[in-house]
Amino acid sequence: MRKSKSKNHVVSDIGYLILRPILRIYVFLTMHPKLINKDNIPKKGGVILAGTHTSKNDFMVVGSGTLRAVHFLTKKELMDIKGLRGLFKFAGLIRVDRSRSNPEAKKEAIDALKAGKVICVFPEGTINKTNEPIMKFKYGAVYFAIETGKPIVPFAIIGKPRAFHYNSKIIYGKPYYAKSDDVQKECTILENKVIALIKENSNER
Repeated sequence: MRKSKSKNHVVSDIGYLILRPILRIYVFLTMHPKLINKDNIPKKGGVILAGTHTSKNDFMVVGSGTLRAVHFLTKKELMDIKGLRGLFKFAGLIRVDRSRSNPEAKKEAIDALKAGKVICVFPEGTINKTNEPIMKFKYGAVYFAIETGKPIVPFAIIGKPRAFHYNSKIIYGKPYYAKSDDVQKECTILENKVIALIKENSNER
């Protein structure tokens, strides 16, 4: 595990935990997602949730699987919406600028993990609007796992969570650790684990 030499500034759980009951009520009243193997999310310690991205409501569904605060890495285009940036920051979202290397976002995510918090990464980088089960994953999730030695919990969202469309589910895989410093190799492993979760759902039908 590599050590950071700069001073830590750890994102707070408080805002998310205040807002979470409201989001949870909304999710279960309007979407009724089926949560499969949610106990795979560790109840303590730093952990990285990483999986598919099917709709703008994914963050609400993913967060429903645990009572812990989840800090989502979120694109700056959303974070910078006028009138909402303060709310998103209060909720503990981590701002990501996809056009640059993001040293601030990387450090914020790593510091959160080292402090025992949960972060969530959608490795596809955007909503998957293709006919493929997943799009090529970016390296962020496995980079954080390698840098911190924290586990990844892969997940697959089945369907597109939308209000009053009760056909979505999320499958959480078992937590696992990166076994090498090779981000490309570890990213392929993560992709394969997520694809396996999607196939698992297909076999259940």
